[in-house]
Amino acid sequence: MGTTRIKLKKGDDKDEKDNAKITKIRENIERLGIDNLAYFGGNDSADILQALGIGVHGSKTIDNDLGNNGLVHHTPGFASAAWFNSIAVKNLAIDIGSYRVRGRNDKGEECWLVAPVTIYQAMGRDTGWLALATGLARVDRYGKVDPTKAPDIIWPREVPFDQERYLSTLSDILQRQGRAVIVIGEELVNTDGIPLAEVYGRDQTDEHGHAQHGRADSFNYANHLGELAKKRLKVNGVKKVKETPIAPQHIQRSYVKSIVDSEEAFEVGRETVRAILDGNRQVSVVLQKVPGSTYYHMVTARVPLEQIAGKTRYVPPEFIDGIRGPTEAFIREFLPTIGGAKALPHYERLDFSKAVLIN
Repeated sequence: MGTTRIKLKKGDDKDEKDNAKITKIRENIERLGIDNLAYFGGNDSADILQALGIGVHGSKTIDNDLGNNGLVHHTPGFASAAWFNSIAVKNLAIDIGSYRVRGRNDKGEECWLVAPVTIYQAMGRDTGWLALATGLARVDRYGKVDPTKAPDIIWPREVPFDQERYLSTLSDILQRQGRAVIVIGEELVNTDGIPLAEVYGRDQTDEHGHAQHGRADSFNYANHLGELAKKRLKVNGVKKVKETPIAPQHIQRSYVKSIVDSEEAFEVGRETVRAILDGNRQVSVVLQKVPGSTYYHMVTARVPLEQIAGKTRYVPPEFIDGIRGPTEAFIREFLPTIGGAKALPHYERLDFSKAVLIN
């Protein structure tokens, strides 16, 4: 069906160029005999629809950052991306853990000769929803959270980045277990609220003025944290830090794996069509949790477009446990969106207590 990143300003922010675009689009819509239209997307899509003054918005964004004041529980797309990232991080911990090397240094002291560090950059430019969702990787087969499992650090956009805190925490982790898995959001800000990309070098931007972190000539946050780990980190008991920055970008949103997510996306699409048939305009179709329900039960709802367009929903404090990542409240709330604990792979721990070594 295609996609667009066209930018249209609305209200008093419009200039002559915007007005000309809006007039042309409306003329084309009228010429084609279109009475109404469905536009699926996130904040920017809602902004465009509001500028046009017609149409029904169907919520869809993996960032999960639409709406405020409890209007939206989560958005279609978020669960599939959360599922993908959780499994990727869970398996990365096993992979990089195999590269740990324990031995003795030149002084004959026992240490980690090689301590691997992986920095995984989740999407979500303005908020930390997807980064925090990688904490689902800590859930066991019974739905309980095992705090000893990776990721070891989850640093969302909502927590200001402190370089010394990062290095100190990472040092403690490496000293203890000889490997670390770190998850960061697509953008981090320092304690003054300034994005690191602006501190160390400005990113390329798209038509909406958003930094394009995945481009070759843009500032890469995962690379930056990997470089800090390699060049600035001095850890007692670790001879060499082996860093691996990973920024998967679009692959995070290209997997439709969560059955729950697929079904909910279908329902949002169906309700969007119904809203058009009912003659609605300038509304957004969103997912809401049934009030008072003790189990996972989402319904579609129509809310005024003005309450979605240009509004960013940040992760509330009760869902963030510092750089440890999500609270148990977050996990309880969003684990059902991926299909529960059964949607994650679970690997048995080998019991070596009865192993016999043969010379």
